[in-house]
Parts: sequence; C-alpha cells; structure tokens
Amino acid sequence: MGDESKEVKLTNIWNYARLLTKDAYILATAHFYRANYWGIVYLIMGMTSIIFSLFAGTSLLYGSEGLEKIAGILALISSIIIAVSTFIKPHKQEQDHSRAGSSFISLYYNVRVFCEVETIIRKTEDEEQILSKLRELIEERDEIDKISPRIPKKTWRKAGVASKVHFKKEPIN
Repeated sequence: MGDESKEVKLTNIWNYARLLTKDAYILATAHFYRANYWGIVYLIMGMTSIIFSLFAGTSLLYGSEGLEKIAGILALISSIIIAVSTFIKPHKQEQDHSRAGSSFISLYYNVRVFCEVETIIRKTEDEEQILSKLRELIEERDEIDKISPRIPKKTWRKAGVASKVHFKKEPIN
C-alpha cells in the first residue's frame, strides 16, 4: 500500500510539473510577442519622428513661401511623437519583455529536464526530494513573474494558441 501511495504522489508531482512546463512556455511566448510588439512601436515612432523632422527642416530651408505652416505642423507632430515615446518608453518595454521571455524559456527547459530526466530515476529517489525540486522550480516561476511586466489578455490568448501547436509537435514525455 505504501508503494501505491508513493506512485500516486509521484504521478501527481509529475502532472504538476507538466503543467508548470506548459505555463512557462506560454509565459515565455507571451513575453516574446510583447517584446516584438514594443519593438515595432519603437521603430514606427522613431522613424515617423525622423521623417517628419526631416520634412519640416527641408521645408524651412529649401521650401518656397507658404510652407512655414506645414513645416511647423510637421515639427509639432514630431515633437509630440518624441514626447509620447519618452513617456511610454517602447525600447525599455521591449527589453523588459525580452528579458522576461528569456527567463521563462530558461525555466521551461529546466522543468523539461525535471520531467524527462530527473523523474526517470523517481523509482529510486525519495518523493520528498522530487517534490522539493518541483517547489524550487515553482518558486523560480513566481520570482520571474513578480519582476516581469504584465501581459494583455489578447497576447495571452495568442500565446495559448501557439503553445497548443508547440505541444502537439513536441509533447512532454
């Protein structure tokens, strides 16, 4: 009866570890999607302000009479874009999400190793040692999540769909 109880406990640990693997993958994917989004925002805002500034300066230097208003409007738009960019910091958002995605993907691989390699020897190891290792991985996930930027629901859904495709191609053993 003790062996059955141990086997049930180990199966529950392993099932939770599988969920943790999927969770880490979804979190990594969602953060990489957000990093990509913020990278695009940063690029668009930067390029738009450069182009508007260029046209405004060119209009003033080489333009004919009457282009001063257009040059002023373009300079104003460029200034607004730069101000908004300074406020929302798209480059920092991109870096923060990339860093979080990298941390979660590292956790994903650590949990995969736990699921596929370490639990192979579960017959010989004490279930308390295995549970202790799982708790460490859970704490690692929680610590990464605490310092990570938040993710909108739309991105969560998109990452969830991507993870279903991933785990169909690469199931957890």
